[in-house]
Amino acid sequence: MNTTEESRFYSSTFQASSAGMASQTRKRRGNLPKDATRVLRQWFDEHLDAPYPGEEVKNQLCLRTGLQMSQVNNWFINARRRLPRQDRPRKERESTDISEGSPPRDRLQNLRPPGPPDYWA
Repeated sequence: MNTTEESRFYSSTFQASSAGMASQTRKRRGNLPKDATRVLRQWFDEHLDAPYPGEEVKNQLCLRTGLQMSQVNNWFINARRRLPRQDRPRKERESTDISEGSPPRDRLQNLRPPGPPDYWA
């Protein structure tokens, strides 16, 4: 083999072996166990007015479900995102709904930034 063939051979061998290693080490994402999601959903439904469990509650949920703290945290983050807008807690609605408390659109159209009067004429 000449040097060009060698470099192509080693390059393709390295790519194939690194691709094989990546597929062997990469974990497949799975769904959480149904019993665990049932426990989390039950707590969530009982606390819809404020679906933000404290650290102690999350620790108890971890023990009851066998999940890691990060899994419990992520489940609650995703569950709150999936709530329909009208069912969201008031705290979350206020931070995401820009129309509440805003001036009506027709008043916004009449507002002009400061500048010389003839600039807007």
